[in-house]
Amino acid sequence: MFRFDYTQVHIEDHRSARRSNMSVVKVSALTLLFLSACCWASNEVKEITEVDSGELSVSELLERANSNLIRSNNDPILIGGDIAIGSEAEKNADPCTSRGCMWGKWTDGKVYIPYYITNHFSSREKAIITRGLESFSSFSCINFRPSRSSDRDWLSIESQNGCYSFVGRTGGKQVVSLARSGCLYHGTVQHELLHALGFNHEQTRSDRDNHIKVLLHNVQSGMEHNFRKIATLNQGTPYDYNSVMQYHKTAFSKNNQPTMAQHALQVLKHAQMFYRPVDTSTTFNHHLINTQHRRCGLLGGKKNQKSFLTVSPGSPKMADTCGQVLLGSGFTVLSQPLMYIKVLIQVGHEPLPPTMGRNLFGRQVYQLPGLFAYAKHIIQIDGKAGLFKGLGPRLCAGTIGTVVHSKVLQWCQEQGTSQVLGIQQKAVEGSLQHVVNETTKEMIARSCATIVTHPFHVITLRCMVQFIGRETKYSGVFDSIITVYREEGVLGFFAGLIPRLLGDVLSLWICNLLAHLINTYAIDDSMSHTGEIKNCSQAVTGFFASMLTYPFVLVSNLMAVNNCGLAGGLPPYASIYPTWVDCWRHLSREGNMSRGNSLFFRKRPAGKICFLCLVQHQCGPVSTEKQLIGIV
Repeated sequence: MFRFDYTQVHIEDHRSARRSNMSVVKVSALTLLFLSACCWASNEVKEITEVDSGELSVSELLERANSNLIRSNNDPILIGGDIAIGSEAEKNADPCTSRGCMWGKWTDGKVYIPYYITNHFSSREKAIITRGLESFSSFSCINFRPSRSSDRDWLSIESQNGCYSFVGRTGGKQVVSLARSGCLYHGTVQHELLHALGFNHEQTRSDRDNHIKVLLHNVQSGMEHNFRKIATLNQGTPYDYNSVMQYHKTAFSKNNQPTMAQHALQVLKHAQMFYRPVDTSTTFNHHLINTQHRRCGLLGGKKNQKSFLTVSPGSPKMADTCGQVLLGSGFTVLSQPLMYIKVLIQVGHEPLPPTMGRNLFGRQVYQLPGLFAYAKHIIQIDGKAGLFKGLGPRLCAGTIGTVVHSKVLQWCQEQGTSQVLGIQQKAVEGSLQHVVNETTKEMIARSCATIVTHPFHVITLRCMVQFIGRETKYSGVFDSIITVYREEGVLGFFAGLIPRLLGDVLSLWICNLLAHLINTYAIDDSMSHTGEIKNCSQAVTGFFASMLTYPFVLVSNLMAVNNCGLAGGLPPYASIYPTWVDCWRHLSREGNMSRGNSLFFRKRPAGKICFLCLVQHQCGPVSTEKQLIGIV
C-alpha cells in the first residue's frame, strides 16, 4: 500500500523556504552594495564637478556671490548685478547690440574663442570651469580652446572680486571673474561665458514687455537701471522664462516682493517662471548662439545635452513637445463631446423637433435644440460613452500633429529666416516684415502637420457620422485605415484637405496681421499693462479670424464624409458634391455657411426653418427633392 510521507514534504518545504530566504538576503545585500557604490560614485563625480547649489537659481547664486563685496578702484563697474563696464559713461549704453562685438568665425564654420585659466584655482575648481567651457561645443559652433601666444583677443578666467564678465568681445585680454568663494557652479560658469559671447540678461530684451511686467515699486532705490530694456538681437526667438540668463522674480527687491511677474495670459503656459534650480536646467539654445555668431553650422545631436542650461530657445524642445502633447490630449478628451455634436449638426442631423419662441426683439423664431439637449439625446441612445466616438483617431491626430509641427518649426528656426524664405536681410524685431517671416514659418509648420494628420481627421469624422445611420463601418483606427484604402484608395484619406488647409492659412494670416496692426497703431507702449493688452488683442483677433474662416471648416468636414457610404454623407443629409467648390456653392446658395457654428443659441426666423428638421423627427429621412436646407 502506498503511503505519502507528509513529514518529508514538510522538511523539504522548510529547506526550500530557507534556501529561498537566503537567496533573497543575498540579492538584497548585492543590491544594497550596488546602490551604495552608485551613490559613492555619484558623490565622487559631483565633488569633482561642483559644489551643491541647493535649490537656488543661477541669478540667486550670482546675487549671493556679489552681495556685500567691498569694491576697489581697480574693480570694474557692475550693472545688472554681474555685467562689467569700463566707466560710468557706459551705464546708459546698450552693451553688445551689434555684430561688432561678436567673436569671428573661421573658414571651417566654427567660432574658436581662446581662454586662459589662471593659477588662482585648484584642480577641482578648474574641472568645474572646463566642464562649463566644453558644454558649448556639443550643440553649437562655439569652441573654447586654450590660448596661444599669437592670440590677440582671449578670455582670462580669474578669481577676482565676485562673478562678472564684459558683454561680447572687447579686444585684448578680457577678464571673466569667477570668484572661488561663490561662483564655481556649472550654471554660473555658463552664465558668465554667455555674457562674454554677447548675451545680455533675458529680462532686458527689447520685447520683454510683451511677456513680463517689471514692478519698479518693489525695486531697490538706485537699482532701477538693472531693468532697462536693451535693443537686443533677439533673432526671432521666443522669450524664455526659465533661461539661465533670466533673473529670479525677486531680483534687486527692497521688500522681498517680486520685481518681475508674468502677464496673466502667460501664467498657464509657463508655470515655473524664475523657479528652475541651476542643477536641474537641461536645455540650451544652440540656435540663438549659432544665429548671433554669423549663422555657424550646427554640429548636430551629440552627447552631454543635459549639461546645457536654458538660454532663450529658438525652437521647441522635446520636454515642451511632450508637455504640449499631454495638454493637447487632455483638451481633446474634454472637448470631444462638443466636437461630436458640432459635426452631427454640420452634417444636418436634427433628431429633435424645434420649438416656437421669440428673440430679443419679440419676433417669432424656431428654437433648435442646443448642446445639452443634443447631448442628452445621444446619452439616451448610446450612454455617456457614446459622446466619445472617434476619440481614438482624434488623439492620434493631435499627438502626431504636435510632434510634426514642433519638428518642422524647429527646422525652420535652425535653418534661419533667410534660408527658408529666401530673404537677404534680417527683419527688425516687431516690424511688419518680422511678423510676415514668423507667420510664414508657422504656416509651413501648421500645413505640414495638417497634411500628415488629415487621414486621422477623416476617420474621426466618419466615426462620428455613423451615429446617424447606426452604422459600424469604422470601428477602430487601423481597421478604418484599411477600409478607407480598400474603398477609396489613397485619395480617400485626403477628402476635404484643400478647404481645411485654406482655412488654416487664412485664419493664421488674418490673426497675426490684424494683431500686429492693433499692437502697432492702436496700443501705446507707454500704457500700463501693455503686454497683457497685446496678448488680449491676439486672442480677440484669433477668435475673429476663426469666425471668418468657419465656412472652410464646414465645407472640409462635409467633404470628408460626403459619398463615403454612410447615411450622413448621402441624401437627404447631403447632396453628392463632385468638388469642394460645389459644396461651397450649394451651402452658400441655401444660406447655410454658418451651420453648426453655434451650439447654444440656435434660432431660425419663423417660416425659414427647414422642412427637413420637422420631418426627420416625425417621418425619418426625406427625399432629396423635398429637402429645403436651412439648418443653422
